[in-house]
Amino acid sequence: MSQNNNDNKLIDQEENMLLLLKKLLESMSKQLSAPAFAYWFSDISIQELDIDRIIFGTDTQLKMEWLEVRYSKLILETLKSITGKDYNLEFVLVPRKKHDA
Repeated sequence: MSQNNNDNKLIDQEENMLLLLKKLLESMSKQLSAPAFAYWFSDISIQELDIDRIIFGTDTQLKMEWLEVRYSKLILETLKSITGKDYNLEFVLVPRKKHDA
């Protein structure tokens, strides 16, 4: 039963991360030009979500640095409007998954 509880918590956490990312992206898409949003946010993901910290992942070093330097304030403001919480942000590099041919 304990394992089942842990599995449910992981599923809930994944659902929360996906829902938060969806809401964030919907809001960001309205605040940025279509080309800027499509390029900088196309491959962003939430890697980890804690009470006061979110770790975002993206697929290139350039995007990771650009999101951190240029967009972190806007991301923080948008997250605050969605959740009512202040978060610390971190950005990490997450290689693209190779698709099977």
